[in-house]
Amino acid sequence: MKQFGIGRLGSAIVDRARLFAILAVALTAVALASIPGGLVFNGDVTDLLRVDTPGYRDLERMEKDFHPFSTDEVIVVESAGFGDPATFDALAELVAEMQLATGVEAAVSIFSLPTNGSTVPYLASPEASALPPGERLGNLLAGQFLAADLLSKDLTTTLVVLAVAQDGDTLNTGLDDEGRKEIEDAAARHAPALSVSFAGMKEIHRTIEEGLRRDQRLLAGASTLLCVLIALLIFRSWRGALICAVPPVTGAIWFFGFAAIAGVAIDPVTAIIPTLIIVVGFADSVHLYFTFLRVRPQSADVADAARRTMAETGPACFLTSLTTAVSCLGVGAAGSATLNAFAVGGFFGLILQFSAALLCFPLLLVALERETHEARLPDGAAFALVARGATGLLGFGRTVLLLSIAAFLALAYAHSRLPVGFQLSEHLRSDGDLAKLQERISAKGLGSAYVYLIVPDTDGVKGLSPADVAVFERIGAALFAERFGAAGGVPFLNAEQLDRLAAEDPALLKRFVAADGLRYLLPIPLDPTLPSEEIERECGKIVERIQAAGLPGTFEIVGIPLLSAREVPAMIKDLQLGFLVALLLVVLILVYATGSLRLGLLSLVPNLIPILGVEAVLYLSSEPLTMTAAVALTIAFGIAVDNSIHLLSRYQQGSPADPSSRLRQAVGEIAAPVAATTILLVVGLSVTQVSTLPAVATFGQLVSAALVLAMASSLFLLPAFIEPFHRRGRKE
Repeated sequence: MKQFGIGRLGSAIVDRARLFAILAVALTAVALASIPGGLVFNGDVTDLLRVDTPGYRDLERMEKDFHPFSTDEVIVVESAGFGDPATFDALAELVAEMQLATGVEAAVSIFSLPTNGSTVPYLASPEASALPPGERLGNLLAGQFLAADLLSKDLTTTLVVLAVAQDGDTLNTGLDDEGRKEIEDAAARHAPALSVSFAGMKEIHRTIEEGLRRDQRLLAGASTLLCVLIALLIFRSWRGALICAVPPVTGAIWFFGFAAIAGVAIDPVTAIIPTLIIVVGFADSVHLYFTFLRVRPQSADVADAARRTMAETGPACFLTSLTTAVSCLGVGAAGSATLNAFAVGGFFGLILQFSAALLCFPLLLVALERETHEARLPDGAAFALVARGATGLLGFGRTVLLLSIAAFLALAYAHSRLPVGFQLSEHLRSDGDLAKLQERISAKGLGSAYVYLIVPDTDGVKGLSPADVAVFERIGAALFAERFGAAGGVPFLNAEQLDRLAAEDPALLKRFVAADGLRYLLPIPLDPTLPSEEIERECGKIVERIQAAGLPGTFEIVGIPLLSAREVPAMIKDLQLGFLVALLLVVLILVYATGSLRLGLLSLVPNLIPILGVEAVLYLSSEPLTMTAAVALTIAFGIAVDNSIHLLSRYQQGSPADPSSRLRQAVGEIAAPVAATTILLVVGLSVTQVSTLPAVATFGQLVSAALVLAMASSLFLLPAFIEPFHRRGRKE
């Protein structure tokens, strides 16, 4: 296997240890200094959708022409019943206070809606004021169909939508901390009669961002601690554990510094990179330390052993980091800004991780292993059992080869049948407060997010005319007739009511009228946590009802929930293409590194079987391939190849004087390090299960499952694929 100059670099670091130690400390200090003011967290999952597609361009145009709805805040107010006079009065006061909060331009609530041809909001009219609150609210629900989007039928839950004033033309200004605190203080004054919660897309983004911050404090430290404990158990040496721990921790610090300087945000996708760097870095360090323990008795001194360690195993570690980094680049194939950030951050993070190992590992050996102490290769029964099993199968190479090919074909069939899907709830804990709130809202027949029906002006004349209002009434009859039954028709805002709302300052209706005055928006509530296929189905029903009503003109439906449902599955397909590109690049790297086209191609099937195996489990359990799963399996492939690289490296380094035992010797020597690093990787990734973000936990589960299968495939299947090449070599 090619050396890539790693041996020479390792020798130079050992020979000039003091100079390189200063360099390592200086780089770490720069990274640490960059983190506090430069590291950015971003919980906006809709950044995934920022791709140059027709659907995203339609959404951008809608928010520019009408109103930046993605900046709206949705407030959920719950009570025992707004029919109680004291509770109703408290709600009215709360809404008035929220309208005055810093940064709030307008509030859409049940107090904004007129009925029965009046231009005055019904709940503020003299007619309504003479009635008990419960009767008032009942009349509102009966007389204004839009009220059912804001108030539950049992009068216990209502939504208030706050339009946030925009700073300039960026159309992305959200409610700031001051405005949020004012609303929270107002809510506290009306507790316990009213329970007030933030909901909707903005609150989902904030909840995810808080989870990201918590995860970065917890996961990196926990994974490091677990990996140190595993290293202690494997090597029974504090020196070994420390030598294996420092390089990956240093690599993680360098990554955070790089992210701060380069502007790579920690978001729901990039959040896994630090943990990935730590566990992959530990795996490389464990492989290096196994080699050091093996060559130390035959070396003149520690410095000589360090040089031999870096020369023998350093190139394989470089390749393992490179193949995983290339897999990260494959994630960028979907074109999303967030996935591009993961591709860049993951690629450079893993290169930095290897650089930290290359620089720190030999320095630590020279510093900590000078004293004579009991240091020997682990000989645990479990490792010995794995080694015996792997070498024992070498006598059944042809059978293993045929069974492997048959399994590959069966798994490939499952891969071809695996559907793709997306659900926003995969980023929210099902037992979290926000998820429970979303469930309560849905149970009340309300939605905290919207899709928007764009209605063209009927007569082509700017402004609302009776003909335009008639079209809205027909749309209401087509979409919402079930709210009112057969009697009474569907009440809708008439032209005078719409003109009055348009004349208000701030003009509440302006949100729903395009800048050219020739298009209108009808908001339709939707649960944003529904699976993508259900969102598509609901929007399809809207289109069918509009078409069945025979309405003139061309109608569009836009909105973040629909965009997610349509674009994310397409992006997953692109990720699958990116996986194939990464696969091709990894094979080319293996062919170049081994200097053998046959060896590079022969290792392909055993490296794909673990990934296809996980996909088969998803298929058999009727689970779709989600964005998280697609990213996880792409990265898992890059890590899974690592075992094959170390086996091929040991195989090619075997003594040519005894070719008949070279493959057996390589399998026997590599079994314990591969088993140990797999245990370490799985244990290190297990910390993802305490993440507040289900997507991170899912990532850890899928990668861990793939790694266990990869260990089995590399030790038990790959030798059967090498055997024909081995026999050919012996004949030659």
